[in-house]
Amino acid sequence: MIKIVFEGIDGCGKGTQSQRVYDYFKKNNKNVKLYHEPRIIRDQIFKACDQVGTNNIDDSFVSALFLVDGTLCRREEIAENYDIILRDRDTSVSMYAYHHGLGTDDKFIYSLSTFINSIHPVDLLIYLDLPVDIAIDRIIKRSSEKKIDDYFEKGEKLRKTYDNYIQFMTNDKIRNQCGHTNTKIGFVNANNDPSAVMDNILEIIKAYLKIEG
Repeated sequence: MIKIVFEGIDGCGKGTQSQRVYDYFKKNNKNVKLYHEPRIIRDQIFKACDQVGTNNIDDSFVSALFLVDGTLCRREEIAENYDIILRDRDTSVSMYAYHHGLGTDDKFIYSLSTFINSIHPVDLLIYLDLPVDIAIDRIIKRSSEKKIDDYFEKGEKLRKTYDNYIQFMTNDKIRNQCGHTNTKIGFVNANNDPSAVMDNILEIIKAYLKIEG
């Protein structure tokens, strides 16, 4: 079972591109499943955020909720036994990106991330790199679905999250502390035309899986 994860700040196109890759594999008769995260207790997570209040919420509490969701997600994907697992976001990665420097102790983040990834490790991590200002513009355009002042999408938080993602993707020590010693990293410029982004992603995946053509 191969596990491929798509990561990046909100607005970078994870959902769109992960669906395109899923369609590509299905077209080629692969036994593949696409997951989104958080998923199993997503509603409870955001309901808790609303109840506590975005200004007073304890970030460690939110981290713990994501730990529960991440653990349940991995048990589900292992039980279903697909050949290829695609994941739009993975808690073992986004835990650092969304919580480092925002109130949660780093040792706690490292422990949670390592535990989650140990259940079903990420093989290939594709990072969709998009400048924050462009991501904010995209989020505003879809404001009927999500607002920029939502808990995870305040411009200030988004910039911090972007910096954290870059640290995670470029710093071996941080990835090792988060349990991603053996994870292969692929960088993609998400500010290109969506078709060009898809071509770049497929090039990375084919090289990793040693698929010709």
